[in-house]
Amino acid sequence: MKYLLQSYEPNAPYRFFEEISAIPRGSHKEKAIADYLVSFAQERGLWYHRDEMNNVYIKKPGTPGCEGLPPVVLQSHTDMVCEKNKDTVHDFEKDPIQLYVENDILRARGTTLGADNGAGMAFTLAVLDSKDVPHPPIEGIFTAMEEVGLNGAYNIDPGLIQGRRMINLDSGKEGSLLVSAAGGRSVAVRLGALWEAPATDSCTLAIQVRGLLGGHSGGDIDKERANANKLMGRILCRLEQAGVPLQVSSISGGMLSNAIPRECDCVLCLPQGQEELLRQTVAAVEEELQGEFADSDPDVRLLVQPAQGERVLSRAVSQKLANLLNLLPNGRLTMSRTIPGLVTLSLNQGVVTTHDDYIQIDYALRSAKKSPLDQLTRDLMQLATLLGAQCQETDGYPTWEYRAESPLRETMKQVYQELRGQEVVIRAVHGGVECGVFTQKIPEMDIVAMGPNLGGAHTPDEWLDLKSFGRTYEYILAVLKKLAGK
Repeated sequence: MKYLLQSYEPNAPYRFFEEISAIPRGSHKEKAIADYLVSFAQERGLWYHRDEMNNVYIKKPGTPGCEGLPPVVLQSHTDMVCEKNKDTVHDFEKDPIQLYVENDILRARGTTLGADNGAGMAFTLAVLDSKDVPHPPIEGIFTAMEEVGLNGAYNIDPGLIQGRRMINLDSGKEGSLLVSAAGGRSVAVRLGALWEAPATDSCTLAIQVRGLLGGHSGGDIDKERANANKLMGRILCRLEQAGVPLQVSSISGGMLSNAIPRECDCVLCLPQGQEELLRQTVAAVEEELQGEFADSDPDVRLLVQPAQGERVLSRAVSQKLANLLNLLPNGRLTMSRTIPGLVTLSLNQGVVTTHDDYIQIDYALRSAKKSPLDQLTRDLMQLATLLGAQCQETDGYPTWEYRAESPLRETMKQVYQELRGQEVVIRAVHGGVECGVFTQKIPEMDIVAMGPNLGGAHTPDEWLDLKSFGRTYEYILAVLKKLAGK
């Protein structure tokens, strides 16, 4: 294999990141990456276990003199969000990620990069592969299906885990330690479909929302970025208000409930002679949006294209769909009164899909506390019912609450001060992380999460700061050395 990042030092984590990037590993498709991890352990004579969900455990003894110390768990997840630009030709089940570097920033060509959480995997593999790094016994835990509900973590066997100190490697921002995170819930809104044949004198057009930045529905929800599905609801309602008697043939927006949707397509049938009014109305909405989102989504644009539709929703159902998309809530709702800048309650209208019997809108809800999450769920269900739809809670994940006493956190704070000459930042996030699941399974587990500088998660604009990546690995080694008493 030819390595793009061979000039970066220390090279081991860079090399493993490239090897990981060559292996397709979308959620629910982790077999190949699990095969790779098992082969890695076998080649080095390390203990390993692979379960039916393709979670992989790998254990390495402590270095000489450290064999009897309490183990340290290094935890990351194997799956990545598979999202690409509409014009990018890429098969996430077969093709390797196409990497390129600009000014020490690593990106992928037209797809998500997979630094979330390939970076964490690479760090763990580099430690497990090392021969000259002093450390206590290491337990590498690689979980599957994190991006679709923390499924792998929920199925981890705690009996296989000896360590009670865990460093989760799925939380970027260099110079900070994550110590608490929100819990969340998924809710599906379904609108029953009533199909009919399009009128013989109708024409068919597709409206497309493009140019949005999108982002993570937890980490980026405070940035006030536009939601493509919500914008489509606004457009459809404006067309109704303008007197265009439209009928929806199909709608598709977003790819994951936990990603802010960047694109949405809606195919419409309307009477002949209404095309120009539709185009004028869409153009007027586009001008409004470009002004409203000039700071957060400067490239927002609305396109109208010729299309075909073999069936259409009734006028009544089409109107209900427009109202649902437009009126159901979205975005951040409350902020912390004690931690500046921390969102404490939000929801994301993540995915809209067309099915034979219904149209479905998938939501991701997040909250720092359980009771506001419960109330938001009830509110969403009540409003959806009033608008003619039904709601169903599908899954959720627990909060990761702050520990007042954390020896691991104190050690990592000390090491950062010694290594960098400054204090590390302690933070909480609105995103859901696996740490809450691990503390639910093993309440005494002392967990700190960390990572390098990266951004654009869950979008084709994802990036990884390669210099930060190297410094973060050096910090991990320094922490392990301190824990080894060296």
